[in-house]
Amino acid sequence: MKLFFACFIFVVFFATSAFGQIHAVTYQDLPEVTGGQIDEALLKTVPLRFLPSSPLYFVISIKESFSRFFKPSTIRKAEFDFVLSSKRLKEAYLLLEKNDVKNSSIAVSKYGQRAQTVASELEKAKVQNQDVATAAGTIDSGLAYQLILISAIEKKGGSEGNNYNFSDNFSAAVAGFSQIVGAVDQINPGVRDKYLPN
Repeated sequence: MKLFFACFIFVVFFATSAFGQIHAVTYQDLPEVTGGQIDEALLKTVPLRFLPSSPLYFVISIKESFSRFFKPSTIRKAEFDFVLSSKRLKEAYLLLEKNDVKNSSIAVSKYGQRAQTVASELEKAKVQNQDVATAAGTIDSGLAYQLILISAIEKKGGSEGNNYNFSDNFSAAVAGFSQIVGAVDQINPGVRDKYLPN
């Protein structure tokens, strides 16, 4: 009976914390961004060799999978996943610039998935008593650029509605961003107030 009660408490706690994180950012909360901010965010994000619309893009996917596999610890995987999540946002924005809504929607969806992975890897690393403070600081500095790109994507892609599931994928991406912010905030309190001021 005690085991059942403990499981019930865990499920309720997990569901309420996950629900709070998912709905922490809405479209109305996204800041207005300028062209200069967007250019800076694109410049500060990892350079891209190929966009997903390129026939050689599969090489990048294979390289990323191998590189992640050989990361020595959970915290290194979290950092690497954060870099990849930023790349997915950059791809989504650049594809929207080329009016490629289909591939942009896929990139936004991949960002949402990768963002969830970043949050879970950070939580795992914290439980494993790894040095999460340094990684959280690095991720914190990159979140500003991710928020700028998310706002720019929303502004550019907002008229697409649900073409190629763009709207649904974008909502999942915003939820993923909120999850990263929540995970970093558990390590460095105050991060949530910086990016999710509500």
